[in-house]
Amino acid sequence: MNIEIEAKYIVPDRERFERLLALTALGAYRLQPAGEQDLVDHYFDTAVRGLLQGGYAMRLREDQRRQRWRGTLKGLGRAGDALHRRQEFELDVPPGALPAAWPSSPARDLALRLSGELPLAEMFTVRQMRHKRQVWSTAESANGEADAAAGARLVAELSLDEVLLAQAEGEQPNFELELELLAGGLPEDLGTLQTALAGLGLAPQPRSKFERGLALLDAATAGAASEGDRSAKAPAGAETAAQPAGDEGTKAATVSAAPKRAKSPGVRADEPMAEAGRQVLRFHFERMLAQEAGARLGDDIEAVHTMRVATRRQRAALALFAGYFKPKAIRPFRRGLRAMAACLGAVRDLDVLLEAARGYQAGLPPASAAGLEAVLAAWDVQREAARGALLVHLDGGAFRDFVDDFGRFLNKEGAGVARPSADPAAPTLVRDVLPARLWQHYGAVRAYAPLLPGADVPTLHALRIAGKRLRYALEFFAEALGPAIQADIAAVVALQDHLGALHDADVTINRLHDFLEAGDPRPSPEAVLAVGGYLRVQQARLRRLQRTAGRPWKKVVGRRFRAVLGRAVAEL
Repeated sequence: MNIEIEAKYIVPDRERFERLLALTALGAYRLQPAGEQDLVDHYFDTAVRGLLQGGYAMRLREDQRRQRWRGTLKGLGRAGDALHRRQEFELDVPPGALPAAWPSSPARDLALRLSGELPLAEMFTVRQMRHKRQVWSTAESANGEADAAAGARLVAELSLDEVLLAQAEGEQPNFELELELLAGGLPEDLGTLQTALAGLGLAPQPRSKFERGLALLDAATAGAASEGDRSAKAPAGAETAAQPAGDEGTKAATVSAAPKRAKSPGVRADEPMAEAGRQVLRFHFERMLAQEAGARLGDDIEAVHTMRVATRRQRAALALFAGYFKPKAIRPFRRGLRAMAACLGAVRDLDVLLEAARGYQAGLPPASAAGLEAVLAAWDVQREAARGALLVHLDGGAFRDFVDDFGRFLNKEGAGVARPSADPAAPTLVRDVLPARLWQHYGAVRAYAPLLPGADVPTLHALRIAGKRLRYALEFFAEALGPAIQADIAAVVALQDHLGALHDADVTINRLHDFLEAGDPRPSPEAVLAVGGYLRVQQARLRRLQRTAGRPWKKVVGRRFRAVLGRAVAEL
């Protein structure tokens, strides 16, 4: 898996396109011709668009000159301007081959998982003539050309594309420029190159070719339906292959039902613990990266929340499976996830604070609501600072290196696995190791029995952590344990939700005290009154959650929970 970072621009006309083709330099960077490609991109999905629902586009790229085919799964990100950053799985494949016939790879596994049991059909094609340029840093050889031997860096690939989206008769090509950062390039290089492009009369292109082709396909389908062509559509749920956009008989599969998506990593009881751990980590690693675009935009607070949850689960998985990997192999990934969790947590905590406070404010009389504005404004400033730190982290080289290195580790079977034990009978399979692990986590939760009546906040926070470890262990191995285990997971989730609400109340109380005690500037009397009222509400909420924490806990430590867990373990 790679992280593709590129800038996309609209070239307004052929005259401008020809001038760009003649460029030999871009700012302080040299451009060297790197050949031409006659490309046909075939985009596939299931009738219910399972890959699209899963956050990916699947492309078979046919290079007609080189007679080469590449299979690609691209993550679907959003771009506010020209810059696009997406995860990408890519490999060479036999001519026209669909994923079932691809070589064993993460791309094949992901495509088959998202498509499930449904067949893939071509939706549309995009044709493009691509003129490629290598972008080199300024070091020069003796003859004045960029030269790696002279210390130059190959930082990017610039492509000038003549694109046919609809493949319709008489269609005129769109002219586009793409600038993709390569391994030798830095984010600063891309920023400098974008600055150089700013004076060339180009417009940012925030949408990918796939997004534009899909929009044309859907528009054509809607037009056909409005002209009375509904009878040609397949019945709801039918598996109909869509024709390429621009065909007179174009039909697109209606997204009538979302495909079933895996709710767990799919670990089997007969797998080695190390590879089960790799599978769990990859499952949540992909989900973390799928939320990066949304976390960057900041429009939906759930993107940060979901990305943080995926990061937490990876940290928990590394702790659970640590004994099956070499410590040196996983140490940098622990550090990378810890840094990611800190940035996401700072934003998420303030999102929760602001959302709850604004909900409370909405029910206040106008005068009291206005008094609460001061603390909301202060928290907004803190949130923006936290978001800024998050964006700096996501744009940094350390995060990119972490993603690339961790992706390679997770996609290479056997990487970093600890040496086998000298004892040939030492348990290594999931079915042999898991029972003791689960009961150990369960015992850690049950051990709070003498502490719960009147437990203080630190004790309940420790219980929350113990419950989280039990929950994650059950979720990681859910498929191996069987469907009945979902009842136990639901009971632990209820405990987690209760203790999580208590934690949120405690954090809010501490933040409100910090605001009231701030010396510069001092809160106004109106703000002190409004914040004091909210503080009392949160203190009452905290006491109530403390008193009632035993209710969800009893369901976890009860006989029914143990019976379900015992039967699940017995079936391993």
